[in-house]
This record gives sequence, C-alpha cells and structure tokens, in this order.
Amino acid sequence: MLESKINIALFFGGRSAEHEVSLLSARSIFQAFDQEKYNIFPVAISKNGFFRSLDISKKILFSDLKSVPEVNRDNIYLKKY
Repeated sequence: MLESKINIALFFGGRSAEHEVSLLSARSIFQAFDQEKYNIFPVAISKNGFFRSLDISKKILFSDLKSVPEVNRDNIYLKKY
C-alpha cells in the first residue's frame, strides 16, 4: 500500500522582535524533517506582515538572507531573486 506524505506548512519571519531567529529556526526545522514522510511548504512572512509566495519563500529559506525582505509596491514580486 502506498502511503501518502503528510503536508506541513512551515511559517517563519513575521512582525516580531524574533524575526531573524524565526528564519534560522525554520532552516533547522526544514532540514530535520524526513523528506520521505513529509511535504514541507515554507511560508515566509515579511517584517511588515506580508505573506510571500511558495516560490519566494523557498528562495528565502534556502538563501543566506538574515531576514525576510519587506514588501512594498516597488518590490512586491521580488524579481531580484
């Protein structure tokens, strides 16, 4: 019998003083999950409270950024990634 993977949303960042710690923790948590058992969907939240897309969230999680970039109308799509 084929067992399906469990889906998990991994939220990080946000409007907190612990924003940077959250990003570091999310990286560690992501690496600790068994990729054979779980589908992990990272969800980055900018310091000004915007939720980022799955693609951008993955890029942020796997980058060397220290925080989730803030969103404004000039960079809402973050084409620089």
